[in-house]
Amino acid sequence: MNNIYLRVDGNKLIGLGHFFRCLSLYEMLKNDFFVTLIFQNIFPEFKKYLQDDYRYIISDNLITTLSNLSSKNSNQSLLIFDGYHTFKDENIDLIKKMNFSIGCIDDLNIYNLNAMDLIINHNVYADTIGYSEKYPNKVLFLGPSYALVRNEFYTPSPAKKSKFKNIIVSMGGSDTSNISLNILKSLLPTKVENINLILGPTFEHENQIINFINNHTPSFKINISKNLSAAQIKKTMNESDVIICSGGVIVLEALLSQIPIICGTIAKDQTINTNYLSTHHLGFNLGNLLTRSITEVTNLILELENSPHILDNICRNQRLLNLPNPRANVISSIKQTFEQRYGL
Repeated sequence: MNNIYLRVDGNKLIGLGHFFRCLSLYEMLKNDFFVTLIFQNIFPEFKKYLQDDYRYIISDNLITTLSNLSSKNSNQSLLIFDGYHTFKDENIDLIKKMNFSIGCIDDLNIYNLNAMDLIINHNVYADTIGYSEKYPNKVLFLGPSYALVRNEFYTPSPAKKSKFKNIIVSMGGSDTSNISLNILKSLLPTKVENINLILGPTFEHENQIINFINNHTPSFKINISKNLSAAQIKKTMNESDVIICSGGVIVLEALLSQIPIICGTIAKDQTINTNYLSTHHLGFNLGNLLTRSITEVTNLILELENSPHILDNICRNQRLLNLPNPRANVISSIKQTFEQRYGL
């Protein structure tokens, strides 16, 4: 059985998106390949997401680790980096000399990826930013037909109606700027009745959220959840009318759950995602949530609350996507990568 190594990290600075999409890829591949995760370090809060049968290595020297793995195993091996930060300082030529095939999960097509045999970008806009022209001879996984999303989100979802009563607010695994609190404040003038606030494992501003609730008398009820499983998030999406979220991995989870998306950017690499969703009427774009004032966000949300046809149009376009489970596509393309690299 061929080996696949997934080199990934997750922390307060880079968030959880890289971590979760590699767990999703692990699940897709584990029955067909010998898969191992490689972390430089792993936060204790993240270990709860690793199933008991997951193989992983903690390594502060990737070259040494790969050399040891290569000397012990004669099977063909594919190393997939998630994010430029995981391979920018590595000696890719030396890794290839160890007979590893190399791939990466990318988001923006702004780095030199010529050394890669395989390039993955599962975002909805991936086909529009020039990979095929720039890398015509690489194996490419492009677009949401390769969505690296946890399996629970591929279960059927109920049809949504244009209501604005039960809202999810989710600003990523860390939300270091506490945009969640700003969103809660921006919703005060609305007719929202219930808010499910989903916080990630490295969120550190719970006291500010609690103080806001205690010092205000919002007309809506706020349910705070932290460290939810994929099944719990999916259930919450099924029971809610709309999600207000950042422009990261949760966008794909929301698209699969066919819940109207109101999104904004909390990191530069999310801008292309939120713009694409807005342009193609798959979501409503709040813009840069790091610079938008609470009043500006409130006015945008009130506009949307009073325009149910916008939500109807978003729901309709989401249904037209009809995204299948990508496991078969992913396995087929991984096998193609091995064939191109090793001539199997």
